[in-house]
Amino acid sequence: GVDQVAAGVEAMGLQGEPLPQAAQPGRHGAKVVDETSETTQARLQQIVALLTKGEQPVQDACSSALRALSADSKVALIEAGAMHEVMNMMGGTAAGALCELMGRASHQPNGAGAGEYAAALRTLAQADPEVAQMAMGTVQRMVHLLQRGGHKGKEEAAAALWNLSTVSEMMKTAIAEAGAIPYLVDTINQGTPLARESAAGCLWSLSVVSLPIKEMVARCGAIGPLV
Repeated sequence: GVDQVAAGVEAMGLQGEPLPQAAQPGRHGAKVVDETSETTQARLQQIVALLTKGEQPVQDACSSALRALSADSKVALIEAGAMHEVMNMMGGTAAGALCELMGRASHQPNGAGAGEYAAALRTLAQADPEVAQMAMGTVQRMVHLLQRGGHKGKEEAAAALWNLSTVSEMMKTAIAEAGAIPYLVDTINQGTPLARESAAGCLWSLSVVSLPIKEMVARCGAIGPLV
């Protein structure tokens, strides 16, 4: 749990303070933060600063403790700006937190960084097949965001699906079977320039897999926009 990070926290000179739990989305997408969060968030920012800028011995001392953190604490670290450090120190054990963040992003009209989280999952999946399997659980949520999100949300969803489509052939199939192709075509025709670029990249990635998926792409009218 969170208390297991104490050794790492002590090594950083931040004794006795557990990491804060991640803020949860409210009914309207706003984060719900308890009354003590100001202190714990400030402490978390100190930890993140030392993780991102501290000397290597400090980072090494904290690595094993960070691996034992709860999922909520990993989410809190990633949200506070230490995603790359969390990935480097925790490897595949950070995947659950990234999937959780993508799930939360799917319920927000702006997508809240889903594309970046998917890119991180793609990187981790290259070294760990179990991460690839976990990442498949985010596909349907990203399709939902692509369908119902705002302009920014569609940008994030298209980027996320493009990143995920490069993980494996099974992932390509999962994206197609989740119904993404018609919404990707709609995004190419009506989305922002960034969303169109990502949607086209995803469709191109999907089109180089099996014949049934190529035929599905063609039936949805994607060939014209891709040419």
